[in-house]
Amino acid sequence: MNPLGVLQNSATQIDILAARRGDAVERLKEMLHAYRHIAALGGTTPTQTPQPNVVHTHKAPAAAPSIRPALGR
Repeated sequence: MNPLGVLQNSATQIDILAARRGDAVERLKEMLHAYRHIAALGGTTPTQTPQPNVVHTHKAPAAAPSIRPALGR
């Protein structure tokens, strides 16, 4: 295998990763801009809606019948 080919392949992979990172950064900037725009329209920063405290009650499972055979006398 040609060592230069390995380096060229690695450089190509690095270029692809850098391009993906650049795209991700651009998308993040666009999303942040949209979030700030929507938050400004609402007058306040959106907050997480608190979830109501829900108490789940579970019925105890019915006792399983005994599988042991009755002892004869």
